[in-house]
Amino acid sequence: MLTGAQIRMARGYLGWSVQALAEKADVGVSTVRRMEQAEGIPAASARNLESVRLALESGGVGVLE
Repeated sequence: MLTGAQIRMARGYLGWSVQALAEKADVGVSTVRRMEQAEGIPAASARNLESVRLALESGGVGVLE
């Protein structure tokens, strides 16, 4: 499962803003911010976590599960 730290690192690697990731994942900016601030696995819906994972992978980052 994707952790907050992994989301932050992947977004940084891609050079994406929080806004850009939110748009690509079709989630709110506040959702991405909450996910990134989480210690460990974010308390978010499975759909939102999957959307963020797929967006990061579409950008070229392989996410380990």
